[in-house]
Amino acid sequence: MYPRYAVLLMVALLCCTPSHARRQSQIPVSVQVLETYTGTYQVAPNLKVTIVVAGDRLVLRYGNSDDIPLDALSDKIFRIRGIGAEMEFVKDDHGAVTHVLLTQNGQQQRAGRVKDRKVAAVPTEILKRYPGSYVRPSGLDLRINLEGDSLIGEAIGQFKGTLFAESETKIGFFVGCIPGARDRHRSLPVASEN
Repeated sequence: MYPRYAVLLMVALLCCTPSHARRQSQIPVSVQVLETYTGTYQVAPNLKVTIVVAGDRLVLRYGNSDDIPLDALSDKIFRIRGIGAEMEFVKDDHGAVTHVLLTQNGQQQRAGRVKDRKVAAVPTEILKRYPGSYVRPSGLDLRINLEGDSLIGEAIGQFKGTLFAESETKIGFFVGCIPGARDRHRSLPVASEN
């Protein structure tokens, strides 16, 4: 059931764009509550979706698709516009969202929340260690430059974006400047050499 559901959801997400979706009624939910739901959720091993606040509503982002509006049915249940699937945000005893329950055609799938990456303040003197060229085991050539007090990573011939530091020895892409991807979260850890 798990792989089949993930495939159905991927097809539905790829086919669903706001122009194909009809507007469905929704109830108002405060932006403060909506912000608690923002983040990335792991639907399947190779399928992550990102939930962000756009204006006074949530939208779902997947790959290079257009933003897909979520219509609030309650303060924690939202309908993915145009595909008839629902997302219920589930919180732990401390009020932190741990996962969403996706429901479509009577089937339910749990999608865990991916841990948010925290940006660490790293002195420019430490960042000066990283500029250079890196070859990843996947064959992806990566060039890193220091521009001001920020590291900029470029996958040669593919994309360029700002790198963030989680520590003095762990850096990665947070928001990549990928053509057609707007502000999408791009996670591509960079192996650092000391």
